Amino acid sequence: MIISNTELSKRVSLSKPTIWRYRQRYADFPKPIVIEGSGVLRWVAEEVDAWFLAHRQCEGGE
Repeated sequence: MIISNTELSKRVSLSKPTIWRYRQRYADFPKPIVIEGSGVLRWVAEEVDAWFLAHRQCEGGE
């Protein structure tokens, strides 16, 4: 499933600026799909879910 920035923000309970910081901080953070000519970003929901699950486990979370 492809989701927007707003949908991503709600899905992971983080603000859009925090997601931007994650993109800068973590080289392995999923890359967005950029819609040519518009600069609009979209995300593959399953990639983001997997990334957050892996990082939560690495940090000793559930």
